[in-house]
Amino acid sequence: MIRLLPALLFLVLCQTGYSQQITREEADSLNHAITNGKPDTVRIHQLLRIAQFYLFKTVVTPSDSDSAAKLINQAVLLNSKIKSKEADGYIHLVESCLNRKKGQREAGQQKVDEAIKIFQEGTNYSMLGQAYFEKANYYDYDYKDQTIRKRIYFIEPAISAMQKSSDTLNLAYYYYTLGSLHHLISEDEKAKEEANLSLKYYQSMQYQDLSSVYTLLGKLYYSQGDYDLALKDELTALQMAERNRDNSQQLCEILNNLGFIYYKLNDGENALKYFTKSLDIARNRQDNRTIYMVASNVAESYLKLNKPLEAKQFLDGINRTYPKPSEKIYEAGDYANNKVNLRIYVALKQFDKAKFYCEQLIQETKNPHINLAILSSYYAEIIQYYIATSQYSKSLTYLKKNKALLDTTKDFVRMARNYTLWFSQDTSEHNYRAAVFHLMQANKINDSIFNETKARQFQQLGVEFETAKKTDSLKSKDQLIGLLTQKTNLQQLNL
Repeated sequence: MIRLLPALLFLVLCQTGYSQQITREEADSLNHAITNGKPDTVRIHQLLRIAQFYLFKTVVTPSDSDSAAKLINQAVLLNSKIKSKEADGYIHLVESCLNRKKGQREAGQQKVDEAIKIFQEGTNYSMLGQAYFEKANYYDYDYKDQTIRKRIYFIEPAISAMQKSSDTLNLAYYYYTLGSLHHLISEDEKAKEEANLSLKYYQSMQYQDLSSVYTLLGKLYYSQGDYDLALKDELTALQMAERNRDNSQQLCEILNNLGFIYYKLNDGENALKYFTKSLDIARNRQDNRTIYMVASNVAESYLKLNKPLEAKQFLDGINRTYPKPSEKIYEAGDYANNKVNLRIYVALKQFDKAKFYCEQLIQETKNPHINLAILSSYYAEIIQYYIATSQYSKSLTYLKKNKALLDTTKDFVRMARNYTLWFSQDTSEHNYRAAVFHLMQANKINDSIFNETKARQFQQLGVEFETAKKTDSLKSKDQLIGLLTQKTNLQQLNL
C-alpha cells in the first residue's frame, strides 16, 4: 500500500455536529405542526427536533441555546404526564448536546450516558446510534492520537446501531466521520472503505451536497500518490461546495487540498493561488488556528517557486498581524512553523538561524504519539539540513532512522524520497558507487508506484466507461483507450 501525508499541512476540520442538519423550513413546519393538537409523544419529538435545529448550527449563539432550553423544558413537562422511557432518552440526548455547546461538559457527559443506557434497553437503534455519536463528540478538543482513537471507539458502535435502523442519512455521515478519523491516524485503507460506503449511502438517497465525502476521497487518492484522481475529486467537491456559500469552512479545506495537489504536480503558481484563496477565507472568519496552518502552506509554495525571501517576509507578516494560538491540539503542535522556517533558512543559506529550527524538529520527533508520516517528513527536513551543512555522520543517522521507519510503514513514496536524499549525501561525499545504487533504488520504487497507479486508474476508467456506455456518452473502446493514455501521460509527468 502506498501511503503519504504531505510535507505541507492539511486542514483538519472538527466533525462535531450531526449530519441531519435541520433547515429553517423544516423547523417552521414543525412549529406549525405543534399547534395542531398532536398526541403528546409526537409533540415531544417535534419540540426536541426544533431544539436540535438551534443546536446543530455551525455557530450556536446564546439566543439559540436559550431557545433550545425552552423547547427542552416543554418536552420535559409533557413527558412528566405520559412518562415515556424513549422520550426520556431523547430528552437526555438533546440536553447533552445543549450542555456540550454551553461548555458544561461534565453535566453533558452524564446526560448522554443516561441516554445510551435507556436506548440500549429498547429497539430505537437510530436514537442509540445518535447517542453514541454524541458521546464521541466529547472527544473533539484536539487531534492527538489518543483522542482520535477515543472518538473512533464510540463512533464504531454508533454505526453498528445505525445499521439496524432505517436512518440512512446519519449512517452515511457516521461512515464519513469515521473515515476522516482513520485518515488522521494514517489508516487509509479503512478510511477509503468507509468513505466509499458513505458515498454509497448518500447516493442511495439522491443526497446532493457530497462535497465533504469527495474532499475526503481526494485526500485519500493524494495519500496514494494518485494526484489526477485526487484532483478530479477535489474539483468535484469544490463545485458542490461553491453552491453552498454558508459552509465557508468546508470551502477553505477544499481550496487548501487543491493547493497540495498542484504543489505535488510541481505547479507552484496554482498551488500558491489555491492556498491564498483558502487563507483569505480563514482571515475573513478570523480563525487564527487555520490562518497559521494555511500560512505555512503558502510559504511552502513560495519555496517551490524558488522565492525563499518572499516566503520569509510573508510569514513575518503573519506573525506580526495574527496572535499565534497557544493551545496545542496536534501532536506536532507548532502549525508546521518549525519545518517551514528550517526550509526557508536552509534555502537562504542562513545556517545559524536554521540550526534553531532543526533542533526544534528533533525535539518533536521524540513525541511517542506523533503521526508516523509526519515523523518521516521531519526526518527528511533534518537530513537535508545536515547534508547542506556537511554534517554527514548526523545525516546518515537520520537516513537510517527514516529507512527503518519506512520499512515498517511500507510508505513507498517516502521510501523513494529517502533513497533520493541518500543519493544527495553520497554525491556530496563523492561516494559515486553508493550514489548510483541509491538512485537505482529510488527509480525502482517510483516505477512500482507508477505501475500500481496506472492499474488503479485503468480499473477506475473501466467503471467510468461502463457508466458512460449506459448514457451513450462514450461510443467506442478507442475513446476509453484515449482517456487512459491521457491519464498515463499525466502520471509520467508527475513522476
